[in-house]
Amino acid sequence: MLVLTACSQDVSEETYYDYIAPLTDAYGNMVLPLNTTIRLTMKDERLLEETMEELSDIIYEYHMLFDAYHDYEYVTNLKTINDSYGTGQEVAINVELYNLIKEAIEYTKLSEGKFNLTIGSLYNVYEPLFSNIPVVLEDPDISKAKACVVNYKDIDEVIVLGEGQTIRFNEYDGCEEKVQISLGAISKGYITDKAIEYLDSLDIYYLLDVGSSNVYGHSDDNFTVGIRSMYDMNDYLFPVSLPSNTALSTSGDTNNYYLVENEDGTTTIRSHIIDAELGYSPNYYRNVTVITESNLSADLMSTVLFLCEDEEAINKYLKIFSDYFDEDIEYSLIEEISDKELKLISSKGFDEYIMEDYISSYIIEKEVVE
Repeated sequence: MLVLTACSQDVSEETYYDYIAPLTDAYGNMVLPLNTTIRLTMKDERLLEETMEELSDIIYEYHMLFDAYHDYEYVTNLKTINDSYGTGQEVAINVELYNLIKEAIEYTKLSEGKFNLTIGSLYNVYEPLFSNIPVVLEDPDISKAKACVVNYKDIDEVIVLGEGQTIRFNEYDGCEEKVQISLGAISKGYITDKAIEYLDSLDIYYLLDVGSSNVYGHSDDNFTVGIRSMYDMNDYLFPVSLPSNTALSTSGDTNNYYLVENEDGTTTIRSHIIDAELGYSPNYYRNVTVITESNLSADLMSTVLFLCEDEEAINKYLKIFSDYFDEDIEYSLIEEISDKELKLISSKGFDEYIMEDYISSYIIEKEVVE
């Protein structure tokens, strides 16, 4: 979990919260929606109970569509598409799934593969190794899986979207196993936006916390959101004062990761945010946080920026996606200078949200980028 706290700055009224319950797949297996915890906070306990029913239905509907790992009765979903790889079959799919895949293809090309929707096979090799506690392991053999990540220049030849909301998933030269589509880096933001459409229609106070990495709320006051410290899970690096109806997404290397021991006895983090070209997670930053208008763009950009090696790349993709979404994208980066000494880099707009008096002592240097 990357967000330590998320609460209204107006604490004069009591609040109540509840979590979205697991659902079951076609075989009766319990499935955690979005593979994470989803908490809704409101000020009216009775209304919270009523709202949770509708909110759960919305999240279940979209989770089932975008799930790449489970079958659901009467649902043609992302797993159905992945199972059709190389068969030549044209699969008719739901308009929401069709449109998100279409967008994901565009994001893959615009980001030149920083975000890559065909990273599924590579991610699946790493996934069994990931943990939320520091475990030292050996890197797996990724050669075959890496060959199944489609180059962004070839994406339209492998994933062919047809008229009438159909998709054909062609074989990819050089891939001995299977190319697998993954929407994990954007589906959480997309589904959160769908949930927000419903919650905003109620015109009441609420705070939606999705996996302690995506936060969005509606209130007469700002929300205080603490970005969790990687050195002390009960403390934060810095808090931000997040305005109502504003999306925050944060990505870091201390959630779903493992360690690799180096020859000199030090360790390197392998996190779940994987660079498709490298084949593993880079270590440019310990944390990236994005504030923007929509949860989808915030989710996407926290991943893209996490994989940017320098300021030039950051500025390049900020310009591309700011223009594409027609949104201001504000960001912060946490660089590790040395052991337990950090540098906080932020855009000028993001810096205005930071609550300066409460910045962690681990942050010894601060830079604001104009």
